Amino acid sequence: MEYTQILNLKHMTKVAMLGAGFIGDFYTFSLHGQRNRDKEQEIYSRDEGRGKAFAQKHGIPRWTTSMKDAINDPAVEVVIIGLPHNLHLEAVKLAAEARKAVF
Repeated sequence: MEYTQILNLKHMTKVAMLGAGFIGDFYTFSLHGQRNRDKEQEIYSRDEGRGKAFAQKHGIPRWTTSMKDAINDPAVEVVIIGLPHNLHLEAVKLAAEARKAVF
């Protein structure tokens, strides 16, 4: 998908949220409350229980403990990084390799 298509105001953007902590919650509440044309498809968490609980809390259909799997999900167009700073580089590299937009 082309970047200009992702920014199309009528297009529902499919998102992978990386991080099930405070920042992930903040971004998810923002997406659900203010950008209702976007849809979180998947949540990545390093902790299985936390990822599953986050997905249930926010109505996200899939969760995983594999950052690579979340980013490479063919349904995902955009990756939002809500991880600790020491994991940002890995997340950005994986998203770039998968040709996904990163926020």
